[in-house]
Amino acid sequence: MKRFASVVAVLAVVAVLAVVAVLAIVAVLAIVAVLAIVAGVAASPAAAEACPLPQYPGLTFTSLTADAVPCPEAHELALHVVRTGSGTVDWSCTPTVRGRYVSWACLDRLIVSRKGDFTYYVH
Repeated sequence: MKRFASVVAVLAVVAVLAVVAVLAIVAVLAIVAVLAIVAGVAASPAAAEACPLPQYPGLTFTSLTADAVPCPEAHELALHVVRTGSGTVDWSCTPTVRGRYVSWACLDRLIVSRKGDFTYYVH
């Protein structure tokens, strides 16, 4: 009988430890979830910003937007792409041609959240 009682006592201790372990895991997961939500809200990207339009002979820029890029940098990127037909070393730019309108979508190769888009009309 004593042996049975000691087995029951051991099983009770194991059950209590298992419950405590499960509660600890649930608490840790809840903390991680809250931190992920807070980090997601804090890291939400800003909306794309409309920037002043560049000037270039033979072209009329109709839009220039920058997402996580300062407008002066987006301005210089647009002029570089117009002059060379491609982005700088750090930027990948893809054109879309619709008649006389040319749109470029540029993405920073190193920081993919940085984007610049612009459209111009060819005279």
